[in-house]
Order: sequence, then structure tokens, then C-alpha cells
Amino acid sequence: MFHVVWHRPVSASSDDLMHTAISRTGGVVGGPVTIESGWQGLNAQPDLVAAPGGTSLRVFFAGTQTLTLDDTLNYQLLTATAGPDGSSWSAPQRVTSSSHPSYASAGIGAAMAPNGTPVVAAGDPGNIFHFGIGGPDFVYESRAGMNVYDPGVGVDSTSRQAVLAWFSLGDASEGTYARAITPSGPSGSTVFLPGSASADPRSANPPLQRTAITDGSATAASTSRTASGIRAERASPSPALAAAR
Repeated sequence: MFHVVWHRPVSASSDDLMHTAISRTGGVVGGPVTIESGWQGLNAQPDLVAAPGGTSLRVFFAGTQTLTLDDTLNYQLLTATAGPDGSSWSAPQRVTSSSHPSYASAGIGAAMAPNGTPVVAAGDPGNIFHFGIGGPDFVYESRAGMNVYDPGVGVDSTSRQAVLAWFSLGDASEGTYARAITPSGPSGSTVFLPGSASADPRSANPPLQRTAITDGSATAASTSRTASGIRAERASPSPALAAAR
């Protein structure tokens, strides 16, 4: 079974977060399921991950729930869970105790570690990554003058190392980058993916979609380079997708 989470604009001041299950033969299973409805606005790039073995689903998203100033869900990076069929979803909870304007982030990307720990990242103005639910988060692009877009997270299936890839814009260092990350912060140096920008590198085309990053099993991409044992891709845009049994 495949699962898709998608953003449904309803009106100028109302957005829904939806889930659809798809069979392995390509048919829609049942009808769309509402995860959250009636939000003032939702980030258009949620992401969805499945627990090891496909035993549950977890969505990451952000938005403005209400116009109430003290609404604790407003603007924050949030998560909700469901069983393997995605038919019923939990109430949202904040991913981190720190406050970030994730509703305006240039992309949200997530992955699931083999031990069941979710890993999530948000683009600017957040520029953070986070392991698990609660606890600290960390900046992944620390160079001055850089703006980060469309992060994606991959976990190497052999080493279990998590790697974050993203697009950076500004300061004559544009292009797609990758860096190993851990629950205690970034690890090692930032790696530039050759071919993702001009030779300067002063010019690059933003991907305008999540940076696809896998352990090497993906195929068909316009730009592909390996970093820390995994592969980052420039692929076609798609809604958030996960597979579960």
C-alpha cells in the first residue's frame, strides 16, 4: 500500500491537509481522509514517513491554524500519526519546544531511521533539523549570507547514517549541498554536489521541490551525485509519499 499526503486549498482563508491510500496496482483505496481541516493556511510541502515495517505513518507539516495570537500550534513544525491504513489521524503536536516560523519554511523534508526515530528538516526561515519528538534542534546551513530551500533527508540502509541535502542560494556559493547529521548536531563538512550549479558557483536553478535523497536505490534524475554513501537527486515534483504494508 502506498500513502500520499497532500495540501488542499479550500478558499483564500481555509486549507486542509489530506491523505489518500493507493494500492500497488495503482487504484485509490477508499476516499480521501482529512488529517486537518479549516486551517487559515498550510505550508504546501508536508512530508510523510512510514515506521519500520510499515506499522504506522507520520506526517510533518506546518501552518497557521487560527488567527488567535496564543494558538500554540500556529507557525510551528508539527507532526501527527496514523495506523498503517491512514484512516484515522492523531491530533497534531509540536516537534520541537523551540519556536520557529515553519509555516513559511521553504520546504519540509523527513525520513525514518531504522530504529523508528523520525528525522525532519525545514528550509528558511527555519533552517533546522531535528531527531525524534521534543529535545533540541540544530541549524544545518551556518554560512553567512546563505538561504536554504527544499531540504530532503535520507538514511543509509547499511551504515544508518542520516544525511541532509538542500539547495543554498546566495554569497556566490549556490547549488545543492549535503551533510551528515546526528541527534547531537551536524557531523563532518558540508559537501557540494558537482553539477548542481555553474562552475563559479554563482548561478544555479532552484529545484522548486524537495531534494530527493535515498540510499542509492532511486533512478531517473536530472542531477545525481553520491555523498556519505547515499544519493541526492533532482527529480520531478510530487506530493509527499510513503509506503506501508
